[in-house]
Amino acid sequence: MFVSSVDVAVLGRFLVGEEWTKDDTRHCSKPEQLLSIIRAEGVAALCYEVCLNHAGGVLSVDLLPALRAEARRCAIREMRLRIVLRELFRAFRARSVPAVCIKGVGLAYTLYDQPYHRPWSDLDLVVPEGSRAEAARLLEDIGYTCTDQKAWRRTRASAQATFTGGHEQAALSVDLHWQISNRRLFRDALSVDAIIADSVPLGGVMGEGRTACTWHAFVIALMHRATNHTAPYYIDGKPRLMPNRLIWLYDIYLLYRRLSAEELASVSQFLQAQGLVAVAADGLNAVQDAFGVQLLVPGIPPQAARSKTEPTAAYLSCGPLTRRLVELRASRGLAEKWGLVREWLLVAPEVELTSRGSTRRIGSWLAGFWAVVVKNVQVSRVWRRRIRKRER
Repeated sequence: MFVSSVDVAVLGRFLVGEEWTKDDTRHCSKPEQLLSIIRAEGVAALCYEVCLNHAGGVLSVDLLPALRAEARRCAIREMRLRIVLRELFRAFRARSVPAVCIKGVGLAYTLYDQPYHRPWSDLDLVVPEGSRAEAARLLEDIGYTCTDQKAWRRTRASAQATFTGGHEQAALSVDLHWQISNRRLFRDALSVDAIIADSVPLGGVMGEGRTACTWHAFVIALMHRATNHTAPYYIDGKPRLMPNRLIWLYDIYLLYRRLSAEELASVSQFLQAQGLVAVAADGLNAVQDAFGVQLLVPGIPPQAARSKTEPTAAYLSCGPLTRRLVELRASRGLAEKWGLVREWLLVAPEVELTSRGSTRRIGSWLAGFWAVVVKNVQVSRVWRRRIRKRER
């Protein structure tokens, strides 16, 4: 599906309060295609809310029935998953396993007027690295299944594993993280221990759940956008690169508005100290372009997005091969570098999006070749033993 920059720009301004005009309708795609774009950008429920509260003009006439149906679907899904989330948070609390939800779920229940306004596809749960095995056992005890057993062997190349479970009508996918990101430079910037120490209660209907504090959530949202330059997001089963997906930019916009002047100053110092100025500037520029608003953070000028002096800036424009070189440079020592290369090539290949829009499994042929070699070596050893026995 082709997404016009005009469609996204007009939708962005509409979300922050500008009225939808007849000129916008003329310049945008047809209603059917525009509805598909709204769904892909994750803002259907938000658009419906804006239509109700601000009499959104022509958009409310053309698309209101479809947006109402989409908002209703999101609300029903949220009500079902709310029960599953409460049970999961209660289980972690009972076992005294420290866990904090980040990104979609945490933002939905703390940042938005209604949780269903912020759609999410999975629960991102952060636990200390020393507690990951215990957290995995807990999830298995309450009915969740790890969908990628090899993830536990990829502790250098990956820092998360996916579990699926929940109820029959409320299936839940849990991404269990023991580092904040698979990108090594990002995981070194913000530690899991700091996120857990400064976490805040979700409150309300979520009871036992906790999420990252506002300024941690702001930094995570900026880093998450940078990783999405190479990580595909799936819509209707098709992979797409969407670093500027509207709902993710809207997260950054709302988080920025929640930060006080003192907190913004602290965030600026943190970003500069961790070498995340270009990543932050690029994210803030994208929000400004999408919504037509100005976001000012002291010490983070807009032109810093073009700087290439920070190692993390490579995440904004690099391809799969260049990103691996960045990861290698960030690794400490030859043993760590070799372990990382070994996991890339031989343990569990990653799915990445090529420049042509297709997916490929990095290292899959090498992994298969290595499996054949190992099997043949094992078989040959067995036969050599049998021959020696016969000779005796």
